[in-house]
Amino acid sequence: MKKSLMIVSAAVVALIAGWQFQQYTRGDGVTLSGQPVRWADNGGEWHIINFFAPWCSPCLREIPALNRLNNRLPDHVKITGVSFDDKNEQELRALTQQLNIEFAVINTAKETIFPMPYPDYLPATYLISPDGEVVKALYGEQDNDSLDGLIQYTNAEAGTSAY
Repeated sequence: MKKSLMIVSAAVVALIAGWQFQQYTRGDGVTLSGQPVRWADNGGEWHIINFFAPWCSPCLREIPALNRLNNRLPDHVKITGVSFDDKNEQELRALTQQLNIEFAVINTAKETIFPMPYPDYLPATYLISPDGEVVKALYGEQDNDSLDGLIQYTNAEAGTSAY
């Protein structure tokens, strides 16, 4: 009995260590294209995280503004979409295609780590500093001007003026 307990304990420790190693090498999450995402310690990148759902009309209306923003982001800013609803990879791929989302979408899983809790309502957009801290939270439908304000904030913090 004692030997069995030791074997089970060793197996559990090995599984936990393997999961922690996987998290470290994978990052905090992975996009649908397989790119790891790290919210902090990422070479000075800022992140815009946008939570959306297909049943959320304001979310759907703001996707074109997010796409426009994505097409002209400075190198130090990345945008990542997050489906509020739990979707498997195939469903999420179909949803991003259906909604014409042109920016990276993270494939959420129980291992995905976010620098904030899931929002209570949608749409919700967060600006994450290179240190992994939430510095701005925008709730409700965003437009070109409010999204441009996020980039202007990152430029001011990074000491650049170009956009």
